[in-house]
Amino acid sequence: MNVAATFASVLPVVLFRSFPFAFSVCATRRATLPFRVSIITTFLAAIIIEFRFGRERLYDVAWVPVVYLYFLLVACGVYWLSGAVSRRAIRAGAVLFASALFFVVLPACVSHHASIVAMLVIGWEATLSAHSYGIETHGRPRPPLLAATFFLLVNPTVVYAERGTGDRGPRADLQGICRIIVGTITMGGRSVALLLIGRTSWLRSVGVNSVSNLPTYVQFCAVSLVLALGLFCAHSGLAHIQIGWMRLLGHRLPERYVYPFMATSPADFWNRWNTWIGRWAYRYIYIPLGRRMMRALRGSLAVTWALLLSFLGVGFLHDFGVFAVRMGQSQGSVSLRFTFIFGIFGLVLVAWREGARFVRRFVDRQARWVRCVGIVLARLLLVQIAILLLWLAIPVLRSNVLPPTLERIWRWSL
Repeated sequence: MNVAATFASVLPVVLFRSFPFAFSVCATRRATLPFRVSIITTFLAAIIIEFRFGRERLYDVAWVPVVYLYFLLVACGVYWLSGAVSRRAIRAGAVLFASALFFVVLPACVSHHASIVAMLVIGWEATLSAHSYGIETHGRPRPPLLAATFFLLVNPTVVYAERGTGDRGPRADLQGICRIIVGTITMGGRSVALLLIGRTSWLRSVGVNSVSNLPTYVQFCAVSLVLALGLFCAHSGLAHIQIGWMRLLGHRLPERYVYPFMATSPADFWNRWNTWIGRWAYRYIYIPLGRRMMRALRGSLAVTWALLLSFLGVGFLHDFGVFAVRMGQSQGSVSLRFTFIFGIFGLVLVAWREGARFVRRFVDRQARWVRCVGIVLARLLLVQIAILLLWLAIPVLRSNVLPPTLERIWRWSL
């Protein structure tokens, strides 16, 4: 696979995720004719490139309008349901469950198309957006149907109250165009990372899902970091594309990934990683759980349980998406591996917070050089924990299995 073919493999995803943005630009009356022509020309050029290097994937792109037409009908149903049920029912999950049924479960049951993964990822995000929309707009002046469907299907943020500002119409924003280009190139980093591991014997000998044949710990760390870089490229590249398109539509969004590799603690990492989903979990899982926990437990203990349950909730949502994808591929089976992994993430966060609180009381009374040594040791410990968590998480992200030893224990316990 050469470089051109590597980046051509990214184009179907880019075209699939860019379609609602481009359609919104071309459909609005505020867009100028040259701007619309440039958008259409760019799409045609991308399709030609894909035809040259990945002709078999063009069929995946051809049915994109049908997918979004169905999603548009479901979004209209969400708009009606949000105004028809009570606020208590919405907080109990009425809109969330209905959206999950029609955005995710039903497409997974009736469609076994090769692009079911991309379709269900969008449906999964729209489900979270629908829950936020129902809670934030109930009992208030309802926005027009067009604005509601724009938030559900076009605006990539999933928290209605933090959907960004839109104070101007569509226009050729240079920064937005640059971000789309940079995002497309960055998404190719995932393919490059896999290509690097596949063609480098020093890395290939380690394997991506196993450490049973581990030659050295250094090689294992190298593979983990390369795969983590590929994962970050895929997520960050898509975020750049989405933010760039929204700038072309006249909206400014909060950043989704805020240099997570510069995190100084697990809590700092989760404040930087996928902030859109993180803010959704904070508003609709952590805060409600924290309020209930406060009534029954002490402050610190209530926060601890709210954190753990929030991570378990986010993991369960990921498992729900994976189950839908496997069902769409006729491999449906219930799995709680993501819930297990996110539960470990939560435990690490709580343990780090409590340990840091204990160590800080001791270190703050020591000399400056002792505090500096403590900071260095904390950074080294954070890196080792991150590598251990990568060893746990990467197999689940790649193929929905745990590392071999844990997978055998997992299957035995079931």
